[in-house]
This record gives sequence, structure tokens and C-alpha cells, in this order.
Amino acid sequence: MNRIVNAAKATYNFFVGDAILLAAVVVAFLLGTIVLHVLMSPSFGARNVIAAVLLIASVVAGLATTLGRELMSRKK
Repeated sequence: MNRIVNAAKATYNFFVGDAILLAAVVVAFLLGTIVLHVLMSPSFGARNVIAAVLLIASVVAGLATTLGRELMSRKK
């Protein structure tokens, strides 16, 4: 069982590395899905642009939060 847990942790650290980044990416995809399926824009291109902006903003916010947390931990 210990090998399975270690393999899961190694896979998690390889792909994500941080829970905040994982949460930010999940939120980004959820927001993008909501925008694409719920927003009734006359232009499909406008929905794509809004979804892309939300996706990028969510990921950047997650990266900024992670970076801020890392910088705060170094000061201690």
C-alpha cells in the first residue's frame, strides 16, 4: 500500500506540484465550460474569447497565489 501512495504522490508532484495550481486549473476549466454552455452570446467567437480570458486569468491567479505563498515562506 505504501508503494501505491508513494506512486500517487510522485504522479501528483510531477503533474501539478501544488494544490493551489490544481484548484486554479479545475476552476479555470469549470468557468470555461460554464461560459461556453450557458452564455448566450450572438457570436460563438465572443464566447470563445471570454472563455479564453477566464481560463488564462484563473491560471495566472493560481500561479500568483502560489508564488506569493512561496515568497512568504522564504521570509520566515
